[in-house]
Amino acid sequence: GNQGPSWYSAESGLFSDKSHLCLEEHFWDAPSQTATIRFFIIDAATASLSRHALSYQAYTDQQYRTLLTDAGFDDVRFYPSLADDEDNSQQGLLAIVARK
Repeated sequence: GNQGPSWYSAESGLFSDKSHLCLEEHFWDAPSQTATIRFFIIDAATASLSRHALSYQAYTDQQYRTLLTDAGFDDVRFYPSLADDEDNSQQGLLAIVARK
């Protein structure tokens, strides 16, 4: 949610099967611990606009552990990536393994 605005053009993609321009803006809401991304899709042929949004909820490791144990999982383990990644290409990702 702390990224600046961005844009890209595409011949087709998630938001349209036609050529379009995608404008993105990102927001972080600290009280609710949520990140929201708004997507504004402009059709290249007609200039029509469609809007989409995506929100993520942020959790601490302890909150994840509590959610999982409350759902009946145990032996909750946290890993910094999905693989043995010496070059840190997955930096910022988190893998959680739990048993039920």
